[in-house]
Amino acid sequence: VLLDFGLVCGPGFVTPGYAPPERLRSPLPEPWMDLHSLGVTALVLLSGEPPQGLLDPGSLEWRWPACLASEAPLRQLLARLVGEGGERRFGSASQALA
Repeated sequence: VLLDFGLVCGPGFVTPGYAPPERLRSPLPEPWMDLHSLGVTALVLLSGEPPQGLLDPGSLEWRWPACLASEAPLRQLLARLVGEGGERRFGSASQALA
């Protein structure tokens, strides 16, 4: 079981590296933001690197772990979970599972 109680502290509190950039500008959390955090968690578990080591600070591009080089379907799923822009992301968990 993975738990992060960062959001129970009140609006504006997030776990650095796991929250999507839009969360810093949004007054209220939205369901898709949890999916972004799930994608980051998966990348951290697959790579053994912290989120700050996986996201290029200049370009805001993700550095994909080498283990995903031959795993196109998983990489595509993770890209949609952590990608920028609401229309490129899953809007709900049911969309991600479909």
